[in-house]
Amino acid sequence: VRQAEGVQLFLERACAVRHEFEVTQQNASTIAEIVKRLDGIPLALELAAARLRMMTVEQIAERLNDRFRLLTGGHRTALPRQQTLQALIDWSWNLLDEDEHVLLRRLSVFSGGWGLSVAQEVVGFEPLDEYSVFDLLEQLINKSVVNVEYPAEGKARYSLLESIRQYSQAKLFEAGEGEQLRDRHAEYYVRFAEESEPHFARSDMMKWVNRIEQELENFRAAITWTLEKRPELALRISGALLYLPVHWIQYSEAKSWLSAVISKNRERFENGDPEVLPEYFVKGLIGLATVYSIYSDHPPAMKYIDEAFQLSEEYQLWRHHARSIIMRTVILANGAGTPSTPEWLQQIKKALALTIEHNYEVERAYLEYLMAYAHAWVNQFEQAMPYYKKALELTAQIDNPFLNGEVYRAQAQMAILQGDLDLAAKAYQKASDNFSAINDKRFALVSQSDMAHMLRRAGRIEEAVPIYREIILKWQEQSNIAALAHQLECFAFLAITKGLYETAAKLLGKARETRMTQASESTNKLEIEELAQAVNSLTEELGESGRDTFMQEGEAMSLDQAIHFALEQVS
Repeated sequence: VRQAEGVQLFLERACAVRHEFEVTQQNASTIAEIVKRLDGIPLALELAAARLRMMTVEQIAERLNDRFRLLTGGHRTALPRQQTLQALIDWSWNLLDEDEHVLLRRLSVFSGGWGLSVAQEVVGFEPLDEYSVFDLLEQLINKSVVNVEYPAEGKARYSLLESIRQYSQAKLFEAGEGEQLRDRHAEYYVRFAEESEPHFARSDMMKWVNRIEQELENFRAAITWTLEKRPELALRISGALLYLPVHWIQYSEAKSWLSAVISKNRERFENGDPEVLPEYFVKGLIGLATVYSIYSDHPPAMKYIDEAFQLSEEYQLWRHHARSIIMRTVILANGAGTPSTPEWLQQIKKALALTIEHNYEVERAYLEYLMAYAHAWVNQFEQAMPYYKKALELTAQIDNPFLNGEVYRAQAQMAILQGDLDLAAKAYQKASDNFSAINDKRFALVSQSDMAHMLRRAGRIEEAVPIYREIILKWQEQSNIAALAHQLECFAFLAITKGLYETAAKLLGKARETRMTQASESTNKLEIEELAQAVNSLTEELGESGRDTFMQEGEAMSLDQAIHFALEQVS
């Protein structure tokens, strides 16, 4: 962080007002955030640093959304236009003509940039049209007000410095166009999301994922606005983007979005509001259940998927009904129950018939596999194989990158049930490689984790340890606390096999404390059984008093210290 030019300037000015000020491990990321959000503008950085006389860097960062009040002052000898950030931008603003003012303030509705065609559609209305947007945008570029990027492939993309954008957005609302532009912006991104959704299950998935990732800041802005003003649009955006497993945002953000939109729209849906259609609400429920399932938080996952299951049947939303059955089966198989009861097999068969009738190929591929898995679960491999072969055939036809990775995971799970661990390990590796190729880091890690668990449970400890040592660091990079707690448990299980009982107790202590702090207790039956067995082993070797003493020592460690300790001790 110290090497960045903007940070060096900020540090120099900060030391002028607080001689002891320095970049530390604790404040480095906050300083970087301040420099980034102030676009590296020297005057803005100088004014921000001057506030260190009365504030911490954290307090300054918290107030940057109101930067024009925060960043006042400056040297008394400076020109008037340089004494505040607002005065400097006022001076630049006054150099533009009225049509340029109109375009610039309207462009402030975009977050993270925009393309030419979307600008023409969203901001090109009276007194502007699509041709004047084109000409005026070029003038703003020539005057260095709008930035432009030229990617190696694709179309040019435009953006504003964040300080210019906030200033222009204030002008937009002063002109009485704020709500109208935010609505037009949100409506465009609703259409974009709904156009994108079908492609997430097709062979051209990554083209659309890349487009979504490029526009993610605009989607965030649209969600924020519509949650407050037009929650039915927030539901449509979230349902379209998050109905299927996602690749472009953290699952914690997906969970936050979906929880909020379901809460905001529930009463309107239950009261029959025509703007909150059953299809939109059901898609949101399925997305929310999927996210909870990914966190292995089964009770809320089952709650939301059961609601989606019932509503989709009531309103005859057959594609969504099939998807709800798929997700409920996955949640059961992941530790919430058993997917092989006669009653539930009948539901899978019913959904399979619906997908054949309505030609829902992707849902049918999943259901064919789930029928195979449900039979293999109870060792009915002969009955499983026709379903399994059909799933492979359909998957090859669809050629969706995410579905391909899921099929490799399916091959691994089938191989485990048949006792062929070598084939399972190869399939898990293919799944991980496939997910990595589409930048789905989470499912790549899940595949690697499942392979390590399989090898450990089979007693192939020397093969499992290197995988665990690699993936615990990757889970740490992703800040997935629940996954890290389970990784520490797995390192404890490995330590027990090596006779390192004190080490195991410390790791289990930290894992227990982490789960309790994060409310992320495992509901997976196999994991619960393994943990109970490990605690029993420690009790036998150390006694209850010794076990508890070492577990308490582990609880006192930070999570980072515990990860380092695990890597140091289990090699």
